[in-house]
Amino acid sequence: MSNTKYDKFAQYLKFEVENEGDDCATISAVPNGDCLNGVGIVHGGWLFSLADYASAVASNTDDIAAISSHSIINFLSPAREGKKLLAGAKVSAKTPKTAVVDVVISEAESGEIRATMQARVVYKQLKK
Repeated sequence: MSNTKYDKFAQYLKFEVENEGDDCATISAVPNGDCLNGVGIVHGGWLFSLADYASAVASNTDDIAAISSHSIINFLSPAREGKKLLAGAKVSAKTPKTAVVDVVISEAESGEIRATMQARVVYKQLKK
């Protein structure tokens, strides 16, 4: 597992790593009532955090930290309390110093896409 296993915020939000591989990852989470905004749908900040964590798991390793330097998210349809979500992340472009990660958040049961995110990460060598 990559250095993201120490991510306290992801642990607090109960994000689960479903799978991770070379330059890809799937993270799951079930939003509860504490994750809702004022109109009763899942808060955009919670969805962004889910996508950001998926991006981190896909792009980090034990030796290299991938630090997000830019992200853009598109909210396509509302996510609802209690509906399991999957955030699938894949590195779509990579150089030795930077990468672009594409993330799709979908509802696990229906497969409906709730949001997409694209992140740019900068690689930093970890000291041992």
